[in-house]
Amino acid sequence: MKICIVGGGSAGWMSATTFVRLLDADITLIESPDVKLIGVGESTLGQIQAWIDLVGIRRDEVEFIRETGATLKHSIKFTNFLTKDSGSFYYPFGDKPLVHPAEWWKAMNSGNQDVSYNSYAGDINPLALCAERGKFDQTASYAYHFDAIKFGQYLRKSYCKEVNHIKANVIGYEKQNENIKNIKLDNGNTIEADLFIDCTGFASKLLGEFLNEPFISYNDKLPNDNAWATHIPHANKKKMCPYTECTAINNGWVWNIPLWDSIGTGYVYSSKHISHEDAKQEFINHLGTDDCEFKHIPMRIGRHKRSWVGNVVAIGLSAGFIEPLESNGLLTV
Repeated sequence: MKICIVGGGSAGWMSATTFVRLLDADITLIESPDVKLIGVGESTLGQIQAWIDLVGIRRDEVEFIRETGATLKHSIKFTNFLTKDSGSFYYPFGDKPLVHPAEWWKAMNSGNQDVSYNSYAGDINPLALCAERGKFDQTASYAYHFDAIKFGQYLRKSYCKEVNHIKANVIGYEKQNENIKNIKLDNGNTIEADLFIDCTGFASKLLGEFLNEPFISYNDKLPNDNAWATHIPHANKKKMCPYTECTAINNGWVWNIPLWDSIGTGYVYSSKHISHEDAKQEFINHLGTDDCEFKHIPMRIGRHKRSWVGNVVAIGLSAGFIEPLESNGLLTV
């Protein structure tokens, strides 16, 4: 069986790693030399542990953490989402709540002064409190923060040695019924495959451009459609926290992802409510500095009607995307 993955990045190299681990197949990955990867830090959820075990990274976890600049994560902290200066709410990991949510809700609505909306996660799950105090429990549920670019490079180097890696641009294709028969590269080569995996990000080169699969926009429900992103240095690495923080500001929210060497941060906002330059200034005001390199990221919010058409499967942003408030990007991959 011949499999051709178009696109590198996290989605492409995770797909390649999975196929190498599970299938006896001839795998080719086409990566454009002209597409710059967006490495602003990546936050994951606990479900990634199933994939880590599936492909065998568990035995190399220490190396994986070191090579990807990773830190460990127990929770997501949402700050000021109720109202301005309303405090923080923790989404906890783990499956052993101390208090059943129904019992907590009953206490919340009984006038109990010791219970608040912001105390929900801390009341039902101790991991949120552990995370808030900067502690980590290696026996409990956890996920990772890591550098997305280093993540892809690590997977390629450590698990995809047998993958045929080609640096080229896809410039055309030949179709056969509902399937893609082959793709044509700007180096003059033609690649045939039984299965094509579209990991070309928002461009959706195979599924969207070549096969014209309809795209269903979610903009009427999720207005945030752009982001400014950057890296900033740690103020004090000894105070690094095991959670992703999301902070609501005037026209959107800011993510804060503690990587080992820096903090990946970005401002997700709605272009219907603020201009790109004004949003950038809001972000700078929030950070308190403009001494960093800012990347503007337009986001395509929604999904294709089908993510598997003929012999083409879209994985990651090429299939669809919901704004990243709950670290759902790699979850969908």
